Amino acid sequence: MEIKVYEGTKEHHIPFTEGTTLLTLLRRAGFRNIPSTCGGKGTCRKCRVHVQTADRSGICLACFTLARDGMIVTLEDPASAGQHL
Repeated sequence: MEIKVYEGTKEHHIPFTEGTTLLTLLRRAGFRNIPSTCGGKGTCRKCRVHVQTADRSGICLACFTLARDGMIVTLEDPASAGQHL
């Protein structure tokens, strides 16, 4: 099983095992720019990522969302972090 992660113009393919949250999976894969000041309890709501699956697309909390095969996750480009239009 594998998810696809877009970080700016970079594309990453990350394998995972069933039952892994996106936050855990992304951190294990080396993505350290996803804030989670509550420690993954869902109370700070800072670990938001854009997720696309075959049946839905939208923003979700990475700490509560289980990875699904074929899922596409879009992260904020670290080069543009903090820049808002």
